[in-house]
Amino acid sequence: MNDFHLSLDDVMLHAVSIGLDVHPTIEMRDERTRLNMFFEDVRERWPDMYEQLTTGESEFKISKAFRAKPGVQGLALPVDTFVLTKRGPVFVFALRLPDPVGSTNLEGQYRDIFTEVCKTLWSRLPGHKVLRVGLIREVLFLTGETDCTFLVSGQSDWRSARLMGGQRLFQYQDDKCNIRLEFSPGKLGKVTQLPVGKKVEEPVGFGLKVKLDVNNTELRELGDADIEEVLERAVCFWPDELLEYLSRVK
Repeated sequence: MNDFHLSLDDVMLHAVSIGLDVHPTIEMRDERTRLNMFFEDVRERWPDMYEQLTTGESEFKISKAFRAKPGVQGLALPVDTFVLTKRGPVFVFALRLPDPVGSTNLEGQYRDIFTEVCKTLWSRLPGHKVLRVGLIREVLFLTGETDCTFLVSGQSDWRSARLMGGQRLFQYQDDKCNIRLEFSPGKLGKVTQLPVGKKVEEPVGFGLKVKLDVNNTELRELGDADIEEVLERAVCFWPDELLEYLSRVK
């Protein structure tokens, strides 16, 4: 596979999630009013990110329906852009979505938005300490007629990490972060809903899903500089180093 090459033009799906482990935990039942005020704040300030609120006894999430590109007909695709879990808040940035939804154009600014949304959240919910920050990046490449199974069938290395269990899964630590990088090749299909109620699935080729998970090793109270350091560590893997690695795999 000497001619195997991937570029940013091959990216179909690109999403970044940033999760925080906080102490004490945020009790939704006790903080419902403050959380609703947070929703009103972010919906007014970032309407292109936060639109619809869904709440329940143990549920609080905000979503946004990302619509087709201007001039293109198609249904909107709802994406949960903020989810409150038992461990803490998760911020989701859909940087690129499949057609006809298109790109959300947040690549260059999502870290700034994350910082500002965090400030807004903690202004409504003071007194919580951040103990861990983790960034998960998921990228789906379209590879056409190229089956990428060879990516998990050979021996290779990534920053001195070892191949685990016959899968292309690299997991290791450096002096500050836990790092996990996973490659999942597979076939892609398109499902069409027919008027009579049946669904027809059509193959559209092969794809490669890459998942990167980076979080801090030491569990302690984190300041703004500590959080930024972990995010910077995660961002350095993308796109240049990852694309270089994928393009040299034999």
